[in-house]
Amino acid sequence: MQLVATAAAKIISAAGSGATVAKALSIAGTAASVSGAISAGNAAKAESEFQAKQLEQKGKAELASASYGIAEQRRQTDLIQSSAQAAGAASGGGLDFEISSAIEDEGTYREMLGLAEGQDAVLAYTNAAAAARTSGRSANQASGLKALGQGIRGYSAYVDDFGAPLKSLRDKYG
Repeated sequence: MQLVATAAAKIISAAGSGATVAKALSIAGTAASVSGAISAGNAAKAESEFQAKQLEQKGKAELASASYGIAEQRRQTDLIQSSAQAAGAASGGGLDFEISSAIEDEGTYREMLGLAEGQDAVLAYTNAAAAARTSGRSANQASGLKALGQGIRGYSAYVDDFGAPLKSLRDKYG
């Protein structure tokens, strides 16, 4: 943006006459609009990429949390198994294999459930990251089209304002 302002200042200082200054300002204004639109698109793309990376990190954190939850569930299952064995031994009846099997099955079910929840969270964050990236690319493309439109509009205005006198001079003097 500073480059555009510097170029405009140099054109204006070299221009001299009022019509030439107006032409220079018109060109500089168009260049600034085009530059601003492109910069806005690049910024939107960079912001969405940053957001996508944050979402992916959240997904990894959710998976790590699920892994910890699975380990904790295994510890709880083992503790319940141990308590059941101790209670059976204390009562003189020994270990009831049906109860032991049910405890193990329930523990395994909860571990698998925790894993599935962690994987679902990762998938949700991964999809959100992909959506953020798509949004950034779309914003960047839209700003490119906006810059193109502003450039065409500026050129059209320049030709409308200054093209006719130049054409009449060419027609008159060849």
